[in-house]
Amino acid sequence: MKLQHRAKLSILLTDIVVWTLTMLFYVLLRFVGLWDVPFIEIEDSFNLAMIARISTVGGILLGLIYGVADIFLDRKWLRKLSFGNGLLVRGVFHLFIILAMSIVVRIRAFQFLGIEVTLDNLMGSLVGPELIMLIIYTTLVSFFMNFMRQINQKLGPGNLWKLLTGKFHRPKQEQRIFMFLDLRSSTTIAEALGHIKFSELLQDCFQDLEVVIPRQAEVYQYVGDEVILTWELPKGLHEGNCIWAFYDFQNYLKQRDDYYQQKYGISPQFKAGINLGSVTVAEVGSIKREFAFHGDTLNTAARIQEQCNAHGQSLLISESLHHELPELPGLKRKNMGAFDLKGKKQPVNVYAVETQ
Repeated sequence: MKLQHRAKLSILLTDIVVWTLTMLFYVLLRFVGLWDVPFIEIEDSFNLAMIARISTVGGILLGLIYGVADIFLDRKWLRKLSFGNGLLVRGVFHLFIILAMSIVVRIRAFQFLGIEVTLDNLMGSLVGPELIMLIIYTTLVSFFMNFMRQINQKLGPGNLWKLLTGKFHRPKQEQRIFMFLDLRSSTTIAEALGHIKFSELLQDCFQDLEVVIPRQAEVYQYVGDEVILTWELPKGLHEGNCIWAFYDFQNYLKQRDDYYQQKYGISPQFKAGINLGSVTVAEVGSIKREFAFHGDTLNTAARIQEQCNAHGQSLLISESLHHELPELPGLKRKNMGAFDLKGKKQPVNVYAVETQ
C-alpha cells in the first residue's frame, strides 16, 4: 500500500475509533444521570443497551463522515492557512456535519417512534438544551482532534507521539540518511526579488516539497534557504527513496515552472548532498523543545552539498550511501573521486547521481 493511502486510512480509522468512543462516553454522561437534560421526553422508550448500540453505530457513521471530511480537507490551500484559520475552517466544517447529523438522527427517531415528522416537531427537538449540549460536546472533541493534528503537522509526522512518550529524552544512537537541499543562486535571487518576495518564494518551494512525503522523507529543519531531510535507514534505502525524493521535487518544480515564472520571474532549482551514517538524537531545549541530531554524518552531508556548484552537479552522495543503495533503473552514478571537505582530516569519496 502506498504511503499516501496508508496516511488516509490512518486518518479514517482514527476518526472512527475516536468518534465511536466519544459517542459512547456521551451516552454515559447523558443517560446514566450525570446530565439531567430532557430529550423531548422519549428516552423512556429506549433502554440503555439499545441507546449504546445506536450510539456505537452513530459513532462509527460519524467517524466515517468526519474521516472523509478530514481527508477532503487535507489540501494544500488549507495547509497554507495560519494555524488559527486552519482550526477555524475545520471547526466550521465539523459543526456543519454535526448539525446535519442531528437532523437526520432526529428524523429517524421520530419515524421509529411513530411521531409525525413536521417542521415544528423537528425545530422543537433541535432548539433545546439537548442539541446545545451535544454541539458543545462534539465541538470540544472536534477542536481537540484538529488542534492535535495541527500540532503534529507543525512538529512533523510522528514527532508529537515521540515527544509525549519521551522516546528521545535520553540521547540515543541511530543510523540515518540526511539530505541537505539548497536553493541555487539564492543570494542573487534574494537581491533581485527583495526580502519579502524572496521569503514568499521559499514558502512556495517548501510547500511544494510535500511531494517527497510518499518517499517517506522527514523534514528535520528549515535553515534559511536550505532544508534538511532525513530518513530512517530502511525507509531511505527502500527503492532508492532518498535519491528519488530529490528528482520528484525537481520534476514537480518543473511542472510548476509557469507559476514561478509568472509570480517571481525565475525557475527555482535546488542542489543536494546526501550522506548515511551514525548520529545521536536527543530531545533538547528548555524554552523551546525539539529533537536534534548530532554527529559528523550531518556535517559531511552539508560539505558534500557545498561541492555541487564547484563540480557542476545537482546531486552528490557519499561513498557510504553509494555502497548501501540498490541498483536504481533510470539513474546512473559516477565516481567523482576523493574530495577534501572542510573540517574533515581524510578525503571523502563522492559520487554524482544523474538521470539517464
